[in-house]
Amino acid sequence: MDSSRNFLLSSHVAPSPPVKVKAQEIRVCTNRTCRRQGSFQTLETLSGLAPPNVAVKSCGCLGRCGGGPNLVVLPDGLIVGHCGTAARAAEVIATLFAGAGGHDPKTCLDALALRKRAEIEFAKRNFTEAELLLSQVSQPILILQFSEMLIG
Repeated sequence: MDSSRNFLLSSHVAPSPPVKVKAQEIRVCTNRTCRRQGSFQTLETLSGLAPPNVAVKSCGCLGRCGGGPNLVVLPDGLIVGHCGTAARAAEVIATLFAGAGGHDPKTCLDALALRKRAEIEFAKRNFTEAELLLSQVSQPILILQFSEMLIG
């Protein structure tokens, strides 16, 4: 991996500038230290927010335990640290996919919460309630992901 392309996005209060990457896969470290710092929540949030053409998977240690939870965006090898909250995971998605019609992190999280509630209602066979919840989602990508889940 080219070390000049391998860098860490730090956690700042101000949003990170858009990063030009060709994300095909995001791997989240779920090893001991990152797991204690919230990597499973990060993995779940990223799985819900990532575009359908981007795989989100767990992985072993990325060697930056002090700055975890860590994730790597492939194939570029972009390493992102301090990603232990749903808000930070949404910020990463919004930053990585800013040019793809992305929304701000709060909108992403609100849409994900609505979709998760719709999935629960769907599982209970409350189809009308599930449809009502999905109609409130302002992120077409999340509606598409839910539709693909129903079909596949």
